[in-house]
Amino acid sequence: MAQPAPIAGGGGLFMMPGQFSQNTWGVYLMDIDTQVICSYQFYPGEKQLRLVASRNFSWDRRLKNFSTTPSPNDVKAMVESEQNSNRATGQDSKPVDPEKP
Repeated sequence: MAQPAPIAGGGGLFMMPGQFSQNTWGVYLMDIDTQVICSYQFYPGEKQLRLVASRNFSWDRRLKNFSTTPSPNDVKAMVESEQNSNRATGQDSKPVDPEKP
C-alpha cells in the first residue's frame, strides 16, 4: 500500500518528493512567501538534479474556474434540476449548502 509522501519544511519553504512518471522521480519546492513552486527532476544516469519548471502561482490562486469539467455552474444547474425533480415527485430533499461538506 502506498504511503503519502512526507512534506518537510519551515520558515515558508516546503519540499515534497514527487513521481513525474513511472521511473522518474524528483522533488517539489514551494516558497509560500514568494508564492513560487519549482520542480526538480533527478537524472540517475547523470547523478543530476535539474530544475524542470518554476512558476509563480499568486495569480493562479485568483482563478475560480479554469480547466475544470464539469464547470461549477454546470454542477449548480444539475443540483437545482435534481432538487426540482425531487419536489415534483414528492421526495424529501434538503437544500445544499456549498460551504459545508
